[in-house]
Amino acid sequence: MSCEGRLNVLLKWFGDPSADEINDRRLKEWRANYDEARSIASYFRWMAGHPEAPRAHGESRDG
Repeated sequence: MSCEGRLNVLLKWFGDPSADEINDRRLKEWRANYDEARSIASYFRWMAGHPEAPRAHGESRDG
């Protein structure tokens, strides 16, 4: 079965999502990605302010 055929079968089973549903999904994905990026940035800011914190694999700031 071709990709287009599979898509048509899925649309028959689950229905064609409305534009609002698609926008809601995109917004949820964007928020999750944004929250993850903020968490990572916060971690790196914290690490920059705490030079005594252990590093991955025993690395030191000096190299």
